[in-house]
Amino acid sequence: MKLTVKAAGVVLVFLCFTLYGFFKSFSKKDYIKRLKKIDLALIKTENLLRQGNLNREGILKAAFSKVEGFNIYLDSAEIKNKDISDDLLLLLNTFLNDFGRNDTETELSSAEKVRQAVLEGIASKQEEYSTTGKLWRTAGICAGLAVGIMLI
Repeated sequence: MKLTVKAAGVVLVFLCFTLYGFFKSFSKKDYIKRLKKIDLALIKTENLLRQGNLNREGILKAAFSKVEGFNIYLDSAEIKNKDISDDLLLLLNTFLNDFGRNDTETELSSAEKVRQAVLEGIASKQEEYSTTGKLWRTAGICAGLAVGIMLI
């Protein structure tokens, strides 16, 4: 009985550490997916601007409806997402608040600048994920094994 409880505890500790490592790894990958959704929304915004058949609110709703944390108000729009870096979030929210107040060419160039910043963010996070994602998974497994062995 005592050995069974100890074995169950070791397995539980191993699983906890392993799951934590995988959680940290996949949270980095999830961040990349969020940025890719924003990139797609910016592409859709540019396309809808070029078509020119929707108003400001219609373009933003159509383009950003699948972006997590996107809100549109009477005279402004914003993205609230604690996972996106402050600099990128400020740039996105500035773009969204200024959207519809300039001519189409200015809007298109603004969207392209924001999109370039998002693409740079995606590239840097993919590089970070490729180096630290596997590290987190391996560290979780190793830490779980180490603590499990110490408990035996």
